[in-house]
Amino acid sequence: MNVGDRQAGVGMLEVLVALFVFSIGLLGATALSIQAYRLENRALVRARIGMLAADLAGRIRSNVAGLSAYGGLPAEHGCSSDVAPARICTSEELAADDLWYFHNTLRSIAPTATVSLSFDQTLMPPTASLSVEWRDGDAGQRYQMAFTP
Repeated sequence: MNVGDRQAGVGMLEVLVALFVFSIGLLGATALSIQAYRLENRALVRARIGMLAADLAGRIRSNVAGLSAYGGLPAEHGCSSDVAPARICTSEELAADDLWYFHNTLRSIAPTATVSLSFDQTLMPPTASLSVEWRDGDAGQRYQMAFTP
C-alpha cells in the first residue's frame, strides 16, 4: 500500500467538516434573525401604545370640561365618528367616546393590555397619570406617562 492509498477519502471528510461548521453558523444567524424580529415587534407595539397614549392625553387636554368623566366607562357616542356627520356631544359623552376609541384601538394593538388612568387635582396644575401594562410573550411590559390636562 502506498501513501496515496492511505489519503483517499480525506477530501470528503474535509468537505463534511466544512458543511457542519457552515450549518452551525447558519443556525446561529437564523436565531439572531428571529430574536431581532421579536425585538422589533416589541418596539413597534411599545411605540404604537405610546402614540395612542399621547393621543388620549391630547383629547383630555382639549376636553377639560369633561375631565371628571374620564374616570368613567368607555362608550361609543359617535362624537368623533369617521362617518360624516359626527354627532354633537356633551363633554361627558365626548370623554366616554374618547375612552372607547382608546380602549378599542388598544385592544387591536395589545389584546391583554390593562389601563390605569388617574387624576390628582390637589396639585397645581392638576396632573394625570396613565399606565398601560401588557404581556409580551413571557415578559410583562409597562408604558407610563404623566401629563397636565
